[in-house]
Amino acid sequence: MAYAELAQQGYNFFTGVPDSLLKDLIRSIEASSAKHIIATHESEAIGIAVGAELAGQKSCVYLQNSGLGNIIKRGVNMVIYANQLLRSAYPAMVSTAENILHHGRAYESKDQCMGIKDILNLIADHAD
Repeated sequence: MAYAELAQQGYNFFTGVPDSLLKDLIRSIEASSAKHIIATHESEAIGIAVGAELAGQKSCVYLQNSGLGNIIKRGVNMVIYANQLLRSAYPAMVSTAENILHHGRAYESKDQCMGIKDILNLIADHAD
């Protein structure tokens, strides 16, 4: 039932960390023509979904019961500092998103990405 409602709203790309409570949703996604990428961690699923959105998909991230807590614990914060930063980063994000979609996983894009610790340190180093 949940998948049908999401598909009706135009969602065509799904990612998340599987959980036994989500098995019916996941089976419905896999039986459909929607693109589905299983992530190893919730923060990875968010990154995949953002990339898919940039590539023109309407993305849905499904989470385990503890998924939101895992995202917060890992320090995943989405911050857009300025329009210019987003515009300059967009071509690189599209390239990475296309690579992830082509391979069906994020591993092949690792050389195009900074580690989350490096990003957090960069932000901390430039904070007031």
